[in-house]
Amino acid sequence: MEGYYENPGIFINKLLQQDDQSDFEEEFVWLQNALKSLNQQLRGTNQGGPEFIGAHPKSLSKAKLAQIKKEMVDWLVCEKTDGVRYLLIILNNGHCYFTGRNLGGLNASNNPYQLHLVKIRVPSQLINPQELQILEMFDGELIIENYPNNTQALNYLIFDTLIHNANNTSKYQYYDRLRCAQEYLELRKVLKKLGPLQNIDFQPLKNFPKIRCILKDFFYADKVRYIFNNYIPLLPHGNDGLIFTKNTFPYVSGTNENIVKWKPPEKNTIDFLICPNKKITVTDSNYGLLELYVMFNQKQIKHFFLFDFIYAKKELIEEVQAQILNQIERLENLGQHEGVKGVVAECKLERLQAPVVKIQALYDLNKNNIYDESRVENFYQQLLRNTELAFRLDSQLLQNQISLLKDIRERIHLKYNFKFNWVIEKYRTDKTSANALFVAQNLLEIISEDLKQLELIEILEKKETLQ
Repeated sequence: MEGYYENPGIFINKLLQQDDQSDFEEEFVWLQNALKSLNQQLRGTNQGGPEFIGAHPKSLSKAKLAQIKKEMVDWLVCEKTDGVRYLLIILNNGHCYFTGRNLGGLNASNNPYQLHLVKIRVPSQLINPQELQILEMFDGELIIENYPNNTQALNYLIFDTLIHNANNTSKYQYYDRLRCAQEYLELRKVLKKLGPLQNIDFQPLKNFPKIRCILKDFFYADKVRYIFNNYIPLLPHGNDGLIFTKNTFPYVSGTNENIVKWKPPEKNTIDFLICPNKKITVTDSNYGLLELYVMFNQKQIKHFFLFDFIYAKKELIEEVQAQILNQIERLENLGQHEGVKGVVAECKLERLQAPVVKIQALYDLNKNNIYDESRVENFYQQLLRNTELAFRLDSQLLQNQISLLKDIRERIHLKYNFKFNWVIEKYRTDKTSANALFVAQNLLEIISEDLKQLELIEILEKKETLQ
C-alpha cells in the first residue's frame, strides 16, 4: 500500500478493478436481481433508476439546524469521513462484495450494479450450503488509515445496516441498525476464537490487502464542540465535515431529509458531469468552455441539464478530455462504455482577487459594464443550441433552461462582479452520474448561507430561553 498515502481514492478504485470474475458469473446474476429487488423495497413509491441503493444526505441549512436544535435528543452525529462509499454484502457462502455509486453505465439496465469481490474473512460457523442469500449488508466508507509509525491499514467504517442475519433491518430505528452492526462485529470476534475465518479462494484476491471492518463512533448532537476539538484532530484518516442522522427514520434509498451533512463552507462542492464544448469558439485561443451538467432528475438518468460553465484555460480542457478517455477505457473493460461523454468531478466556487474580465467579454457587456439582459439571453441561447450533452428542448423547456442559467449566473457572477469561478476539486472515478438538478440548487443555497463551524457550535449549544 506504500505510495498511495496522498490519494487513497485512486488507490482504492484501482484496487477494485479486477479483470476476471467469470468464476462467479451465475452468482453475479443472482446478486444483481437481489439488489434490484431490495432497491425497489427501499424506495417505496419513489421508483426510478437504476441508482445506487444507498441513502443520500441533504446539505445542512440553517433552517434544518434549527430543527435539529429542537429535536436534539433524537439526532446522532458522526464525523464525515473523506473516503469512498460502498455497500458491503456478505453472502451465506462466505463471499463478500462491494457495490458503490459507480453504476454500470447508461445502458446497463440488466446489470446496473458493479460488483467487486473483496478479501473480508467470514467466520466458518456462519457459512452454510443452503440456498444462496444475503447474510449481512452494511453501508459504509472504505478508507486508508495512516498511523504514526508510518504504517497504513485498509479499513471499512460501517455507519448503517440494511440486512442482519438475513433479515431486512431498514424499518428499524437508527440506534437498532447500529446495534445490528455492532452485534455482527462482536459475534465475529467470538467465533474467530472458536474456529477459523474463511476467505474466498479467488486468484485476483491473492495479493489483495486485508480489509478490517469497524463501526464508526457516534455522538449526541450537542457534542459537536468535543468532536471538532478532541475527536477529529486524532483521526488517522481524512475528514470533511459532520453527518447528522435522525434516530426514528427508516433506511430509504435516495435523498433523505433525515440525514444531513455539514461541510466547512470552503469544502462545499457540487458533483457535475463535465464535458468540453467543441462547438463554440471564443476569441482567445488559449481558452474554451467546459460545460457543467447535472441530471434533469434522479429518474431520467440519460437527461442532462446544463447548470453552468467554466471559462477554462486550454490546459484544463485537455486534462478533462484525458479524464474522459480514461473513463471510457475503464468502462470498455467492463463492456459498459456506451454513452460516456463526460467525467464526474467535485467542483467548488472559489473567490478570486479580481473580476474575471474574460468571462465578462462572453456576455458582450458594454464599456461601462452595464448589465444588458438581452445580450445575456442571446449568449445563453447560443450556448444551449451548441451544447454537447443537453437533451433536446422544446421551446418551453429551452426558455426554462435559459431562465435557470441566468438566475444562477446572476447570483454567482453578476451579483459579485465576476469574482467567483468554479474550480475542479477532484475527479469522481467512483461515480458515473452527476448530482440531480434539485440537489445542485439546494447546494447553491447552502453555499450562499456560509454556515461556519463556530456558528454551528453556538447554535447547538445555545440555551433555550423561557417564554
